[in-house]
Amino acid sequence: MFKEIFGFKEYLVRTPCKALKFIIKFRTRNHRLPVETGSWYNIETTERKYTLCNSSSCEEFHYLLECTAFNFSRYKLLDKLFYQSPNVLKFKTLMTDSVYHVIKYRKLCTLIKSNCQ
Repeated sequence: MFKEIFGFKEYLVRTPCKALKFIIKFRTRNHRLPVETGSWYNIETTERKYTLCNSSSCEEFHYLLECTAFNFSRYKLLDKLFYQSPNVLKFKTLMTDSVYHVIKYRKLCTLIKSNCQ
């Protein structure tokens, strides 16, 4: 959904390794968030609950742009454009390979990881 042109991206060398590791896991669904771990145990998508905000949606879009548990951090780390009336196009823009966008959401991804495992 995110990649349209494959190849080397500048953010790979400009982002610290520790932050980059989780961003790559987040983008490839190689993480331990409920959206992914539920599939390991054959839990139906509709049954995978997110415990921090009691939402039925536990996908990456929800974590980054909608989850009320991360509102304060989201407001602090992301541009208003992304969290005000979030939609798939804004999510795609945030997840592009631009160094600017990676810097914006890497801290939020790290915070999500620490709160959801």
